[in-house]
Amino acid sequence: MIGGPRPESFRLRDAPLVQALVQVKFPLLARLETLAGVAPVQERLMTLFPYMNQQKVTELQLNMSPSGMTPQTSMTTVTEFTDDEGWRLSLGPGEMTLTAGSSYAGVDGIVGRLAAVLSALHDGLGIRRCERLGVRFLNVVDVMEGEEWAWTEWFRAELAGWVTPQVLASGTRLLATISETRLARSASADVPGEVQSVVRHGFLPAGSVLPMVGPAPLAQPSFLLDLDVFLQAPQRFDPEVLLEQFQNMHSDIEGFFYWSLTDSGKEHFGLEHID
Repeated sequence: MIGGPRPESFRLRDAPLVQALVQVKFPLLARLETLAGVAPVQERLMTLFPYMNQQKVTELQLNMSPSGMTPQTSMTTVTEFTDDEGWRLSLGPGEMTLTAGSSYAGVDGIVGRLAAVLSALHDGLGIRRCERLGVRFLNVVDVMEGEEWAWTEWFRAELAGWVTPQVLASGTRLLATISETRLARSASADVPGEVQSVVRHGFLPAGSVLPMVGPAPLAQPSFLLDLDVFLQAPQRFDPEVLLEQFQNMHSDIEGFFYWSLTDSGKEHFGLEHID
């Protein structure tokens, strides 16, 4: 996604991350609609995800017809595996999503769980092809009353944009601003297709619904930094290869976030380098 050297390992004492997830899509498996079909996954992951729940969810699809695009809804079964720390694994007939919330304390937590999940899908269910691998980190910074412009000092000017007190007339309120940039990196010997990235950033008013798993409205105005990296190309479902690709994507996201912070931002979020 971005070039240049990667930063030294670091952590944040007060990270703005509200959700981190990794998603893998694969050819449909009808048996994942049944409890018996997901039993091999439950058995393999019982230690990591001791609780299981299954529910019907509605999916919206747009189909082309002579009169144009027409919406069509369908029902599918999704199985959720959870623990007591806020981790969640959602498994449907053609995809799995591993999600971390406020309990996220570093990439090692995802790597360990993702390795176990990929192994369970490959060895327990016999999945042999991956059609899409994606990684997404959603950061939200609350804008407190009396500190409406503080976020413009924590993030680089390239992200804050021109909406600053130095430009706007006195008494002008910022209602909303959002920018989206899409990037693509060419395929290589190790990657079977383009790695694409989507970077969204901007200011959202209270009540805006966050684009996350389990959509939730903002309680107060906030600055959003949403980083999404994905590879949408068929490849062999090799757990070790997919795990390495995930780590490379995470490195892109981590590097961009580090670059996005000013010195004031690093101090505000409590950035500490790790030896």
